[in-house]
Amino acid sequence: MSCTHADLLARALDRPTDPSSARASAVRALVDLLTPVVQARVARVLLARQGGAGGRDLRQEVEDHVQEVFCALFADDARTLRRWSPTGGASLRNYVGLVAERRTLTQIRSARARVWRAEPCGELDLGHVELGRDDGQEARLASRATLGGLILPRAAIRAFS
Repeated sequence: MSCTHADLLARALDRPTDPSSARASAVRALVDLLTPVVQARVARVLLARQGGAGGRDLRQEVEDHVQEVFCALFADDARTLRRWSPTGGASLRNYVGLVAERRTLTQIRSARARVWRAEPCGELDLGHVELGRDDGQEARLASRATLGGLILPRAAIRAFS
């Protein structure tokens, strides 16, 4: 079974020779294989460390952390996934589960995780934003300014601590 997981991982992380549609289906299969493991490990850590979601919907909290785990797994050309070896003593599922636990604990300890507990801000009117259109440098700068207004500054994040 580990051989199958190793082959799937190799196909999902293969760069130059694999057509993008074949690679995309391998990535999808890999994510489908690992999602239940990541969800279970994240939920276990949240329940053990926080006694739940701290007032938030536990499902939403798990989804947020699962997304962060997958971002970490595929970051830097999937560096974390590439570190796994079938001969290293842990199955791919156990390896990714361990990564999920550690990443979730790091998120819980960090200030970024505290922002998720904040109440959502009011409705944002983004009707004037047109996606897929490039009006040049000036439009990109305006978009950055809009995005900058949506992201909480570090001082605000510390205030939630």
